[in-house]
Amino acid sequence: MDKITDSLQTTLDNTSRASKQFPELVDDLHATMKNIRQTTIQISSVSRGAQRFMDQGSVMVNNLSTQLLPSAQQMLVKLNSVMLNLVNVTQEVQRNPSMFIRGKQPAMPGPGESK
Repeated sequence: MDKITDSLQTTLDNTSRASKQFPELVDDLHATMKNIRQTTIQISSVSRGAQRFMDQGSVMVNNLSTQLLPSAQQMLVKLNSVMLNLVNVTQEVQRNPSMFIRGKQPAMPGPGESK
């Protein structure tokens, strides 16, 4: 019988301690729930910001592909043409460096020279 009484007393003591800790536990639970709510609000705000950023990025990529890339392609085509002309001029100057003095046309034949 003493064992039962001791066991019952231990149970009552444990219950008493748990009951005393229960309000603190409830307060902690309320604080945790409040933190969860605040975190959820912050996550929602970050998510909206990320969505706006992605929308703006999409607009920027669209503008880039529809406006800038075609212009850049045209510029590269023109640059290629200029480079080809420059190569041709360089080759002509290498073949006939006197063209700067006499011009591109061959010199008129001198007396006694045939065409």
